Amino acid sequence: SSDLSSLVRGIMAETEEKIPLSHSQDGVETSSRYFSFKKRTAVKTTKWLVIVLIILLVVLVGVLLPVLLLDTSAESENKLANSVSEESIMRHLQMLNDIAENNTNSLTPSRSVLNQYNASAEYIISALREVGYEPYTQAFQVPVNMEYGGSFSIQTDTNPPYSRSYVQKFDFDVMRYSGNGTAAQRTLKTLSGDAVGCDEDNYSDLIEGDVILIQYNTNCTYYDKAKLAADANVGAIIFYWNEINAGLLPSRSRVIGANLTDFIDLPIVSATYGVGRELLNLMNMGTVEVSIETLTSVTIAWTYNVFADTAGGRNDRIIVFGSHLDSVPEGPGINDNGSGSATNLEVAIQVAKQKFSPTNKVRFAWWGGEELGLLGSKHYVEMLGDDEKGNHSLNLNFDMLGIGRAV
Repeated sequence: SSDLSSLVRGIMAETEEKIPLSHSQDGVETSSRYFSFKKRTAVKTTKWLVIVLIILLVVLVGVLLPVLLLDTSAESENKLANSVSEESIMRHLQMLNDIAENNTNSLTPSRSVLNQYNASAEYIISALREVGYEPYTQAFQVPVNMEYGGSFSIQTDTNPPYSRSYVQKFDFDVMRYSGNGTAAQRTLKTLSGDAVGCDEDNYSDLIEGDVILIQYNTNCTYYDKAKLAADANVGAIIFYWNEINAGLLPSRSRVIGANLTDFIDLPIVSATYGVGRELLNLMNMGTVEVSIETLTSVTIAWTYNVFADTAGGRNDRIIVFGSHLDSVPEGPGINDNGSGSATNLEVAIQVAKQKFSPTNKVRFAWWGGEELGLLGSKHYVEMLGDDEKGNHSLNLNFDMLGIGRAV
């Protein structure tokens, strides 16, 4: 910059002449400055003046201003990021764990819809209010499936006959949103050829009351397959792992950990890869009769989402910063998804404390009913009008941050 100043002084010395310089964008003048120079008779040509002005514009507008703006933004962003500490997140996690431990509706610590979800949401709301937010909620109804147990046994007409009773939680389990019912001594069938269970004609060879064995795949959802099977009037459904998802030996003995996303009025169980292969081998040797019983009920309950918006930022480019707050009934859900919800909360707190001003409005969201089939976030989207949907520019979802593989 000193060389540039010397160049200017050397070229334009001894002139006392005011030169207006203006910069405009879209026809609107944004600045006007006057530079004074002393005339030197040897160099007072317009050519040199234009060259100098171009150099000044490049330095001032093209270099200095953007650098200053970037440095200010980076400093603000770094301050915000550094303020979100592991200790604070762990403090929120401890509170969520304590809330789950105080569950009086079940012997199991849980923050599910029928257990301690409401207390978890109250904690989030209270923490947000303490730093100046005005949190609000969005209520909706959800079907909550209760599973009380089940049984699953087979017998064959092979020589010699073979029979076996499978063990729940080890060989099989009742799938969430399975119906309550019994299919006694029904013939076991499987899909023919390369059928994967995603098309109606995959079930055309079944006889009413048959039990269908379906291998897991990602071509369509469990619910899609179960709905098609139910429409074909099957008596029950058994899902099992395929070779790819079974993976190594420990996974081959694991029961499928997925569930239906809505109620199907049929007995439906999930089984390990080993059980599925055993059933296929037995079917190749003869007829296999299956007896399945599932004991379930469905309760309609109210739950809600929690939101907090930044005071500033563009309303037509909302960024949703979300995480689901509920857990499964079987546990407190400290990783899934206390870790995401606690991080979400601490980011929101620090945005307020650091007085961070985002360009676009940030909507912090804690979803309810996620473990029941993403019901909270689905309800949020369904309630948005077309114009409101158009005002959302980005959705960020934080799930199970505690395992080191954020989703």
